[in-house]
Amino acid sequence: MESKIPGLRQIIEEQTEDGKTRIVFDIDDDRSDEFFAQFGLQPGDEAGFESLVVEAINNFIKAGKQ
Repeated sequence: MESKIPGLRQIIEEQTEDGKTRIVFDIDDDRSDEFFAQFGLQPGDEAGFESLVVEAINNFIKAGKQ
């Protein structure tokens, strides 16, 4: 399935050595500016993107508990 988010190739879930799960967003280097702009972020704002993802996951968890 092709992503509707510009530059997003795929989302990968990885297990770390300490047993935690890490989510990796595989972004096309040539379209990374478009990717960040899609979320209202400046190009390369990884901290801002991480904050959005954490907030989205927390909202998903809260919605499931209601």
